This record gives sequence, C-alpha cells and structure tokens, in this order.
Amino acid sequence: MGRIFFTASANGVLPLPEIVSDTAGAQLIAMPFSALSLLETLKAQKGDWIIQTASNGAVGKVMATLAKVRGINLLNLVRRDEAVTELTALGIDNVLPTSDADWKQKARALIGDAGAFSAIDSVGGDISASLVELLGVDRELVVFGTATGAPMPFNSGVLIMKHITVKGFWRSRVSQQMPAKQRTRLITELVTLVASGLLVLEDGGLFALEDVSSAIQAALTPAWAGKVMLRQ
Repeated sequence: MGRIFFTASANGVLPLPEIVSDTAGAQLIAMPFSALSLLETLKAQKGDWIIQTASNGAVGKVMATLAKVRGINLLNLVRRDEAVTELTALGIDNVLPTSDADWKQKARALIGDAGAFSAIDSVGGDISASLVELLGVDRELVVFGTATGAPMPFNSGVLIMKHITVKGFWRSRVSQQMPAKQRTRLITELVTLVASGLLVLEDGGLFALEDVSSAIQAALTPAWAGKVMLRQ
C-alpha cells in the first residue's frame, strides 16, 4: 500500500508522516475530521462543559480525546453499563449511563449551576429534551445523528426561557464551506495527534480486495471493534 496524501487545498496536498500508519491515516478524513470540525463549530473554550450522547461510538471516542487536549470538559453519556466499563478502560472520564434513574442529577452535579456550554446528540428521542434541560442560558443543542430515529419531544417552555438554539451538523457541507487554510490546520492537528500517540485510531482488520466478502461480514458483525479496512 502506498503512502496516503490528503488534499488540503486547491494548490497542494498534505503528506502523511511515516510514523502514522496507513490504516490510521485512512480513517482521518471520516469520523476524526467530523469530530474536530464539530468541536470547532461549537467554539467551546478551556474549562467549558460539553455533553455528548453515543459516547462509545467512533466520533464519541475521538471527541473525548480532542476535548481533553483542548482542556474542554466533556460529559459522556451512554445507554448501557457495559459502555461505561469500556470507556473507563480507555481512560475516558465523566461517563454516565442514562439507564440510571438519577443520571441527570449526577450530570448537574458535574456540570454545575451554569449548565453546559453545548450538547451534541447522536441518538434522538427523549434524551434530546434532557440535554436541553442541562444546557445553560443562550446555549445550543447540535444534532449530529439519530441512532434511534425517534422524534425529539422538546419542552417549548425550556427552549423559550433559556433561549436555546437547536441546529443540525452535516460534515460534508461544513467541509465544503470551510476555508482551505482552516481545513489544512484541522487535518494537521489530527495528524499530529495520531503521530504523538494522543489519538489512537484502531482498525477492525485489514482485508484484501479479493476477500471483500469477509470484510463485509466483519463490518456487519454487531459490536465489531474498529473500522474494517480494505487493501489494494
């Protein structure tokens, strides 16, 4: 497999350092770039609190690293106790299972009276309304995904009194509208984090093109760890 180069601007490319593996490099422009672009959009500063759902997903794990590097506090919500164990083992802090009846009380104790700066929802359904309750005044809820596909039953009174903004985030559109210099800066930041070992991107196996059926089977296996890779 040849070395990977990222298109960074209309005038050139950004080379992948030798210390970064091809399997890690091949993943950078998908979920990691989405996570970093989203974090930039939120404009949270050091010491601010952000809440995210689906924290045990690919974007959630990357976001945990990015927030920590930037000194941003992150409340990681998951739906199962098993996911708490998984993230804790990875060194990720502030993980709460929403299956616990008192999770919102625990969340408020962590975040404080001022509420969260932003919330990122990738689940949908009732959890969205809970996120709004945990936000501070003049803050925002960003809808990144909808794992459940369920409607979001917001409390209009809370939205009005807190002046909450609810908006979507679509990475391809954000990337297209992003200035080339900013895109280059973000990609460089990701490559640097991977090269330094601060951001670890595990793959779910490397398969030859001739063995694409095995790759598909692996990708469709529930709870399969890491992204399945194809090698030419």
